[in-house]
Amino acid sequence: MTAVHLTPREREIIQLIAAGHATKAIAAQCGLSIHTVKHHVRSVMGKLGLHTRLRLAAHWRQTGNGGAHPRVRDRGDAMLTGEP
Repeated sequence: MTAVHLTPREREIIQLIAAGHATKAIAAQCGLSIHTVKHHVRSVMGKLGLHTRLRLAAHWRQTGNGGAHPRVRDRGDAMLTGEP
């Protein structure tokens, strides 16, 4: 099984989606454009093979904020823990 590498920004955006925030609110909170947030969401969904934000949020919650899923790793190949 190949590891999926997520950037810190991608993890931040997934956490906000899982918390129920809309794209516009995520953009404002992160100081990004709506377009950039949408780009990150598409990138993560593509990496994880998911097709909806709902599935993305559910995946994030079910895997302990990404930490328990063997395919999700950060750039340093350390398992995600959901902690800063």
